[in-house]
Amino acid sequence: MTKRQLVKWLEAKQSDAKAEVEIQYATAEKAYFAQRDEALKINETVDEVFRLISEADTVANRWKEALEKVEGIDTTCGWYTSLTTKLSDLSDKENIRMYIMKDFTDGTDALRQLKAKRSETLREIEKNYINVIANVESMKNAKTAVEYLEKLGFDLSALIEADNHPVTTALIVEVDTKFLFIGGEKK
Repeated sequence: MTKRQLVKWLEAKQSDAKAEVEIQYATAEKAYFAQRDEALKINETVDEVFRLISEADTVANRWKEALEKVEGIDTTCGWYTSLTTKLSDLSDKENIRMYIMKDFTDGTDALRQLKAKRSETLREIEKNYINVIANVESMKNAKTAVEYLEKLGFDLSALIEADNHPVTTALIVEVDTKFLFIGGEKK
């Protein structure tokens, strides 16, 4: 095993640590939003607005049907800004929810602290892995680097096992050695 292999392994561990932070943050954020939405009665508001929009859509469509009976009136060329078009934009709860969510900005301390903790944790992971990698690279050999990493608490058993039983890989491209040593000498 080489120090370079250890560095590559540490870089993968760093990526794993960051990914775990993102998973934890997404879970915490989801829980926060569920609690906030409950407190702000967002789902109840979406349901009520949907009910009212559905009623308004029914009224508008009934009115359009009556217009179609009037000679010379064409209702098939509804404009993008027409009432029926605007109502159709709000014909499902997801669109209504999206518009309701645009009516406010969540600047609560709880959300700010959650985001700050995520950022700080990611910064600390980055900083500490940079330090560990620098220490590994500065060590005189891979053996002392392995001892250092184990002392820090890293489990290197899978990496050591893989190093003790290297997998032989098939060569991808055939090589004709007579063209490697032109002039007869292998140096």
